[in-house]
Amino acid sequence: MQLHVDLQRCRGHGQCVIAAPHVLRIGTRGQSTLINESLTDSFIDEARDAELLCPEEAISLTSDSDPAPLLPPPAVSLEN
Repeated sequence: MQLHVDLQRCRGHGQCVIAAPHVLRIGTRGQSTLINESLTDSFIDEARDAELLCPEEAISLTSDSDPAPLLPPPAVSLEN
């Protein structure tokens, strides 16, 4: 499993760092930074929480064999 941070979307809210302190930290530019891109099994749950809690959807967790994010895209409202 790998965790990715989209720095174009990250606004430095820090929710991911709170959820996954063994995986992410706030870097010098105030954005989330990976401590280690490859995850050990013991930190997968933290990484999933970080992905779910990011208000900017800048965090994505992917399988090593499948580069697509593990979470489905957000629902789109069709209301006018």
